[in-house]
Amino acid sequence: MNRSTHPPIDDRVRRSKERVLRATSELLTESGLEGVSVEEVSRRSGVAKTTIYRHC
Repeated sequence: MNRSTHPPIDDRVRRSKERVLRATSELLTESGLEGVSVEEVSRRSGVAKTTIYRHC
């Protein structure tokens, strides 16, 4: 079997993903799907929208 190996995830990317997922989960819990937007996730997580688009 031929398995492709992925390079390790950069720590900054990992931390950004964790913050984005946490913020998204909080928003979903608080206000449902209607309360979730890239802008609000970015504001709440402190992660730039471009980073969300690029890595998440």
